[in-house]
Amino acid sequence: MLFERAVDSEGTKKMRLAVLLICLMYGWAQEEVEEIIGAAEMAEIDAEFGGNASMMSNVTFTENGGNATTVPVATFTETGGSAVVVPPTTSPKDVDFDEVDKRKGKTFNELFRGMTVCKGHAHQTKIGSDKNRTRRTDCDVFVGHLWIDVKDETLPSRISRLRLVLGCITVMDSGLRELNFSLLSLLIYNERRCRPYVLRLVDNENLTSITFHENFTMPDSHLILFAGKHSLTEESITPRMKGYHLPKDSDDCRDKKRGCKVIYGDFSYSENDERLSTLERIEGRLVIHNTSLTNLSVFEKITVVGLHGPALKITDNSNLTDISSLYKMKIRGPEPVLKWYNNGALWCHNKADLKLLSRITQKKPYRLIILNWHGPTRVNDEFLNSLRKQCRCGCVVYGSLEIRDLDGETIDLTPLKNVYVIFGTLTITGNTRLYDLSFLENLNSIGNYSANITDIAFELNRNVDLFDAYMENLEKIHGEVQVRTCLKLPVRTEKFFKDLTQDKAIIRQETEGCTRELHEKETERERTVESRRWNISESEKSCFAGTDGQLTDLLRTQSYARIISIDPNLSEVFGYHTICEHFYGHLKVHNYERHGAIDLIQDRAIASLQGR
Repeated sequence: MLFERAVDSEGTKKMRLAVLLICLMYGWAQEEVEEIIGAAEMAEIDAEFGGNASMMSNVTFTENGGNATTVPVATFTETGGSAVVVPPTTSPKDVDFDEVDKRKGKTFNELFRGMTVCKGHAHQTKIGSDKNRTRRTDCDVFVGHLWIDVKDETLPSRISRLRLVLGCITVMDSGLRELNFSLLSLLIYNERRCRPYVLRLVDNENLTSITFHENFTMPDSHLILFAGKHSLTEESITPRMKGYHLPKDSDDCRDKKRGCKVIYGDFSYSENDERLSTLERIEGRLVIHNTSLTNLSVFEKITVVGLHGPALKITDNSNLTDISSLYKMKIRGPEPVLKWYNNGALWCHNKADLKLLSRITQKKPYRLIILNWHGPTRVNDEFLNSLRKQCRCGCVVYGSLEIRDLDGETIDLTPLKNVYVIFGTLTITGNTRLYDLSFLENLNSIGNYSANITDIAFELNRNVDLFDAYMENLEKIHGEVQVRTCLKLPVRTEKFFKDLTQDKAIIRQETEGCTRELHEKETERERTVESRRWNISESEKSCFAGTDGQLTDLLRTQSYARIISIDPNLSEVFGYHTICEHFYGHLKVHNYERHGAIDLIQDRAIASLQGR
């Protein structure tokens, strides 16, 4: 079999081929593998084996719900933290490599023939003593993070027979005197599971020797961690690891009070801990629990490398008001790197904070506050002030909200950004200078689940300045939608409401109810601008527009002026125009049209240029 020939070969070419095939099989890019074995040797191996090596880059193992793609004579499974072996078999679900590529299938068969392949837990698979286990798991190949913390002096036999590990190995706080992996010939790093080390040995006080197969290969020999208490020497590791020097003395400073730079294991923050002033790195976990901290700035210069579970644990810190230091900290380890729980809501200031925590934690870093209001509640200054205090990180509103007869430029509606769900009707009507609904950017659902489908859930009416009603995170509307606007909504917004209501949304553009109001406002604006025009001392490069028509002409001539500034010869086509440095008067550009006014003018100018 190819794997055995590679391991037993005196030369290195077959061994490197095995590394190459497995790396490519496990999803590494061909370029990454070339960096390990060299492009020239890879080409030579590829040629020698009829192209099988390069073709392996088209095959990857995927993890679908804990199961991996099967290969002939071996199956990967995953259960509750233990590696479980499925006896070699062939089933209808097995990949038919003959259909994919006969040579590729032949290579796989030869590589894994007769071997038992086991896959561990999604995060790590702990191996205990044989005496404490009711199930034996004997594997030739292990995929995942193998975690060994046995208290016995010898390694369990089912582990000592391992020949290949795709992932990483951690031996921590064990009672082992000898780590015997005499059959292990390949250890290949998988960053997603094991970041950032492929081999970790921490706090093994009795450990005096480590044995691997004589042809042991580990492409990432620099990703090794020896730390804590141990009695190892470079001579006690067989075979010797080229390019790696074992630290003579442990630099762990868990027991020191000052001058500390590196800590291995868990470090629990204490305000009186003098080590913080010099601490640079934690290999294990940083625990911040039940403190009076208002921010995390004291940890900004510390690198935290998670060895087991989340690298950072922040719990029960109700005084936290600023978490911006999380952006600056260097946190590495298997994901999720942060456990966040019960830290109040004072820290929640904006959407960026929520996104950051949501990205690096496994569970939502906040709980939505439930506000119970019976009947319709009108949005005003008093309501918004209470929302600021109660709803910093998101609220669910039980009841109906009315945003009615407000001036959008004199009232701050931003606290409504923290409303995620409204179990009731949302009414927005009769408001002025309310141009869009961006203050509802996080609203996810409107309407009562138990209400009749014909009940109105969302009503938008007579908001004279509104040009767009799109809400980027709205996913559900339970009930009818009635939208009446003075200005035509963008096509995207109309489609948005129709999609949410299965084309049942009623969307109308009013002409009678608000045209008169707009006309009165426009007339007043023109009168005001015209009275001011003659009091302006205009320079040669000043421009003025008092009406829509004058503004259109001005934008057109400015478009010509910019084109001419690029190519002066075009002045023969467009005439001579000066670019404005100052503008006075009427400037109104709506983006609710299919093409904005400026884009339209630019298009006309380009069309004129192309037709020249």
